[in-house]
Amino acid sequence: MTSGLGFDSYVAHGSDLGAGVTARLARAHPFQVAAIHLATPGMPIPPKPWSPGMTEHFREVEVWTSEEGGYMHVQSTKPSTIGAALADSPVGLASWIGEKAMAWSDTDEYGNCTFDRELLLSTLTLYWATRTGASSLLPYWRYRHTPNSALKADDVGPTPVAVSLFGGERVPFPKPPRELAARYFNLSSWIEYDSGGHFPAISDPSLLAKSLRQAFRHFRTSK
Repeated sequence: MTSGLGFDSYVAHGSDLGAGVTARLARAHPFQVAAIHLATPGMPIPPKPWSPGMTEHFREVEVWTSEEGGYMHVQSTKPSTIGAALADSPVGLASWIGEKAMAWSDTDEYGNCTFDRELLLSTLTLYWATRTGASSLLPYWRYRHTPNSALKADDVGPTPVAVSLFGGERVPFPKPPRELAARYFNLSSWIEYDSGGHFPAISDPSLLAKSLRQAFRHFRTSK
C-alpha cells in the first residue's frame, strides 16, 4: 500500500479469519493504518477477572462449541487427515464447506439462504482445482499450537477499531460483548445488526458497505 501503491495511509476491513489478519496489519503498521473495521471478530479468552456479561458469553461459547465446533477441533488437530478427504471427493468438499455456508448465512424474506449458489459453486471449484482444501485449514492448526501468537489482552494498539456484529444466521454465533473487544482493541465504534449473517459481504453487501462508510467516515482525508 505504501511503497507499491504510494499511499501514505489507508484503512482496512476484515471478517472471520480476515479480522485477525487485519488486526495484525494494524499492529504491524500503526502509522500507516489510519483505522480498521472488523466484522464479528473472534477474540481469545482473556485472563480473569471477568464481568458477569463476559462470564455468560464464555458459557454460551462453550455450549456452542460442544454442539457446532466439531469442524474446528478436526481442523486444528488433524488438518491433513480431513484435507486428504477434501481433495479426494468433490461431494465431501461440497458437504464440508456447504454446510457452513448454509448454517452461517442469513435468510431472505422467503426463508432461502442468502449465500449465493453460483458463488458457492465457484468457491468449491476453486478449492477443487487448486487442491488447497488441506492448506486452507492450517490457520486453525497454527492457532491451536502457537497460543503465544494470539493478540494479548489489555494491550490495545493505537489504531482506531470499528466493530460490526451481524446476526441472522441459521445457527447463531454467541455475540461477544463490547467490554471483551475493549480489552483487545482501541474501539472507535460498535454496531450490532440483526441481519447479514457470518458472510455479510455475500448475504447483504449493501449493509456491509453502509457499515464501512460509517466506520471510516471520520478518517477520510483529501489531498
